[in-house]
Amino acid sequence: MDDNGLAIDVINRGGAVALLLEGELDLDCTDELQTCLGPVDASVPIVALDLGGVTFVDSWGLVTIVREHRRLSEAGRTLELHRVPSRVLDLLARTELLDYLQVVI
Repeated sequence: MDDNGLAIDVINRGGAVALLLEGELDLDCTDELQTCLGPVDASVPIVALDLGGVTFVDSWGLVTIVREHRRLSEAGRTLELHRVPSRVLDLLARTELLDYLQVVI
């Protein structure tokens, strides 16, 4: 885990790349997440964010997820959210992002 409270492990899974997140997804770590997502090989059609270890998401964390979803979608790629904790699902529902984002349950 870094000084900002978020650990990110990048795992290649066949035709997809998974980023396993652990800790707080907030203003202090959004740059780090974008840095990890940016160089993912353009030939990889699916990028998965595994949120199973995420304990907190603030508005900046949501903005980062939405921006990356849009960026990947514009390139014909998919951002999937996996193992989303119930409190994060509730946040996505309250912000009406459940219909916009690809949540895999």
